[in-house]
Amino acid sequence: MLSQESPQDRSRALLENLNDWLQVTAPREPQISRIIPVVCEALQLYRAGQYQASMDQSQKAMDILERVGYPVPAPR
Repeated sequence: MLSQESPQDRSRALLENLNDWLQVTAPREPQISRIIPVVCEALQLYRAGQYQASMDQSQKAMDILERVGYPVPAPR
């Protein structure tokens, strides 16, 4: 499904997914808020039109969260 979308759409989907997950999870698990700067960088890259770099940064955040025991579900 995501593979047929543009890089901009895929990047936006990853960012929205991370944002939604963080809004639900961070209040219960405050230690994960340390990932927010990584996600903010992904957002800045998106806003600059650097969609692939934004996706890479979003994936980096998701990989870090998974390594520390907080896997983020993939976007639908």
